[in-house]
Amino acid sequence: MKSAKKTTRKKAARTASEKEKQVGKRELHESLLTALRRLMDTSDVSPRDRAATIAAMAKTTRQSAHRWLTEEGTGVPDLVSFKALVEALGADANYLLGLAGSPDEAGDAEPLDEVDGFAARVRSASATATYFTMTGDEMAPTVPKGALVVAEAGADKVDGSGMYALEHKGTRTVRLIEQRFGKGLTLKCENRSYGEIQISNGDLEKSGLKLIGKVVAVAHLTAF
Repeated sequence: MKSAKKTTRKKAARTASEKEKQVGKRELHESLLTALRRLMDTSDVSPRDRAATIAAMAKTTRQSAHRWLTEEGTGVPDLVSFKALVEALGADANYLLGLAGSPDEAGDAEPLDEVDGFAARVRSASATATYFTMTGDEMAPTVPKGALVVAEAGADKVDGSGMYALEHKGTRTVRLIEQRFGKGLTLKCENRSYGEIQISNGDLEKSGLKLIGKVVAVAHLTAF
């Protein structure tokens, strides 16, 4: 009887703990959503392109960024993505976390400028950055044909889900890669006209693909 009561108390404690975590995650999501919206409202980035812009900054997938920007969700970035986002935005982490009511309270963070944001993402790639032009429309509209792609070079393996630069038969391209433990890798295109590629063993080289690294920034160029 005592053992049963003890087990019941443990279950109740775990349930209460999980509820507290969910509430905390929801509050964190709301703080991040509010901060990102304020920063985006001061920029030249259109609402349609915000998820893609945030995804490029955080070096993650557009789907993940969309969850952070959706009111109904509770999505929050992992620490690696959050660090990249803070650096690219030039914002104070306390402001994004809701620990400061405004950028001024958080420190010297300035409103996001599209050019400055792009430059910050390029700088974050350090001296290992590599550049190339997207030759196809598989990743449109996020990475349209003719866009300048900046990626971190020298990666020897996929480090979490995100947007990656790849090389196939001498041609460089971009794909969204989802890393599913125990299930390998899934390569996706933003353009729904193209299908997914499943690599069950997670070995890109055996599939004829060379990994370059995570995409850091994308610039849409217009020639006159």
